[in-house]
Amino acid sequence: MRGFSGAARTTRAGSSFKDLGINVKRNMKQVETKVVQINDAVVTASQQATMRQKNASAVVKERVKEIPNKLADKAIDAAKVVDETFTNTKTIFNPKTEFAFDGGVVKRSADNTHVVESTMRKILLSLILTLVLVGRTTIITGK
Repeated sequence: MRGFSGAARTTRAGSSFKDLGINVKRNMKQVETKVVQINDAVVTASQQATMRQKNASAVVKERVKEIPNKLADKAIDAAKVVDETFTNTKTIFNPKTEFAFDGGVVKRSADNTHVVESTMRKILLSLILTLVLVGRTTIITGK
């Protein structure tokens, strides 16, 4: 009886070890699957991060290229304001009078010579040429 019960216990223990081995093997396959899934997720996230970084870099480069154009436009606008102010001042202090056909007097405003604006455009043009010669391909356009 003892021999039989010992053999039965050994058989049960062997069966349990067999079940344990099957469970361990099944769990290892699940772990391998999870590791592959995690690896795929990491690779995908890395690729997306790289793509986002490249896109952000491209946006920043485009914005930086726009800055000289905007500054040049603002400088030219400021030069126009200076010219208009100078012309208005000349008109106030030195009005040109002409006689009208009906016998009256007409005050004509001074001519705007656009001196400051022209000078600013020349300065910006020389700056563009310098940037192009140095290797920067920034193009500054005025309105």
